[in-house]
Amino acid sequence: MARQSQELPLRNAHGQPFKFSQPPELLAALHRIDMKAGGRIGGPEGVINDQMRDHDLITSLQEEAITFSQLEGAATTGDMAKNLIRSGRPTRTVVSR
Repeated sequence: MARQSQELPLRNAHGQPFKFSQPPELLAALHRIDMKAGGRIGGPEGVINDQMRDHDLITSLQEEAITFSQLEGAATTGDMAKNLIRSGRPTRTVVSR
């Protein structure tokens, strides 16, 4: 079965486009990992305490929210968004929320 590759709008030093492919086997494997590993990745017992776990969870949720906002068109950097969240300062505009 021939795999279709997709070109990216980027060129190498020789002017050739970068290409990638997503074989169905890869997508299926990534889906299984996503469905089974969610919220379960961790280390050996006793290595991470409750406070560290909670901090990592909060950080992960903040990163996810920031990335989603950027994908939706938010005009901010990750560092600016983190500082806004950590400071507790309200946003200036409805769009910023």
